[in-house]
Amino acid sequence: MPVVMMFAYSSGGLSHCKEEDTPEPYLRQTIEAFLRLVGHVVHAPDLRVRP
Repeated sequence: MPVVMMFAYSSGGLSHCKEEDTPEPYLRQTIEAFLRLVGHVVHAPDLRVRP
């Protein structure tokens, strides 16, 4: 099964701590990229998961 890990920008490069913060514009960009990826997979029959 194909797997994807996406990353969003984090202010100051902080990750996995309570100070971690991602500005809303970067969250939007990451979500839009994810939705484009899903659209490509949905419309590419060879990539769909088969039962």
